[in-house]
Amino acid sequence: KIKNIIIGSVIFIIPSIAYIIIRHIIVAKYSITSNISIVDNFLIGAKDPATHFASAVMLLGKYLLLLIIPYQLVCDYSFNQIPIVGVDDISFIVSFILFATIGIYAVLNFRKKNPIVFGLLFFLITLSLYSNIFFEVGSSFAERFMFLPSLGFSIFFVFLISNLLKVESKVKNQTEIEILKSKPVFTALFILILSLFSVKTITRAAEWKSQETLFSIDVKNSPNSAHMHFYRGLSIDDQAKKEKDSLKKITIRYQAVEQYEKGLSIYPEYANCFEKLGLAYNDLNDPDKSLYNFNNFIKHFPNKAEAWNFTGVIYFKQGNTDKAIENYKKAISLDSSYADAYFNMGLILGNVKRYDEAIYYFKKCIPIEPDEPRWYKFIGTAYQCLDKNDEARIWLDKANEVSLINKKPEKEKKREY
Repeated sequence: KIKNIIIGSVIFIIPSIAYIIIRHIIVAKYSITSNISIVDNFLIGAKDPATHFASAVMLLGKYLLLLIIPYQLVCDYSFNQIPIVGVDDISFIVSFILFATIGIYAVLNFRKKNPIVFGLLFFLITLSLYSNIFFEVGSSFAERFMFLPSLGFSIFFVFLISNLLKVESKVKNQTEIEILKSKPVFTALFILILSLFSVKTITRAAEWKSQETLFSIDVKNSPNSAHMHFYRGLSIDDQAKKEKDSLKKITIRYQAVEQYEKGLSIYPEYANCFEKLGLAYNDLNDPDKSLYNFNNFIKHFPNKAEAWNFTGVIYFKQGNTDKAIENYKKAISLDSSYADAYFNMGLILGNVKRYDEAIYYFKKCIPIEPDEPRWYKFIGTAYQCLDKNDEARIWLDKANEVSLINKKPEKEKKREY
């Protein structure tokens, strides 16, 4: 009865409405297109609404295909692994007909309250949230989006098989085992499918053992995904950090560089690849390439203080004092609480014997990180260079005091760069 349905649903409807309202209030403050990159959701690159719709419907077909035949699963399908299609593409046409048929069947049989129809509706409604048809989400296609829809699909499939077996069964009140025994062909097919899915589950789970195993396998299965090559580069970089042999470490870092370069070849505006290449080439003692990549990264993220500070460090190493100071000032202007930028500014000013200015910047670090002994040590050193030994002793003693409090000298804070 409608009355009973409404009463039983209130406990779910009220929090659902509250959640949707709160989410809308928060999300409405932001521009969706500015937060979603084409490298994450390739549908943003569709040239017109028709192409966008056709590509989104094509992806629905791919979801359904993977639910039925989960072959060659991949953790990332982003740009440009799956191509955009038009309304004349066969994959769109087949997918559209299939989902239109499912939708029409569910609507026409809605009032029958059939579990099969419920499963189909559950599948369609939850799938619509990730379909990119009604609104764009952060990714164009992802297996994880099928977590909820797969429940509806399973409900549909189980009741469909159950009904088919019961319709064909001439003996009433048969147990499941008796039904299976009476249908050897179905039972054999059932065991085969169960075995295949079990093997696939075990082997795919093994591939998720670590970043190394997952990305090394999936980059082969999704070779046109810029993200996939970026992730593979990150996993190789992790190997390099663990490698103690310096020559092997260099070889491994070049393997990471190769992956980042492939990511850029797929998506030339991939800022994250520029950033990681800048760091990699710096470690490989190639400052020119490091600067090139970091400057490209800054074009995409001009307000990231850490990037300006890092390029300042490279200019400092190259002896380009003016450019280094310019970049440090930019980093400070973007983040007035960025202790490393103040410290680096102090270092370079001290290097050109502008000790009073160096002291000014070293002292700026203290309110930000008062328990860091380096600030006090370099202030004392700068005063020594000014032949103000009494003042220098005060600051050097303070450095020792802070080091003892921290129970280890020259405490290094984990930093982004």
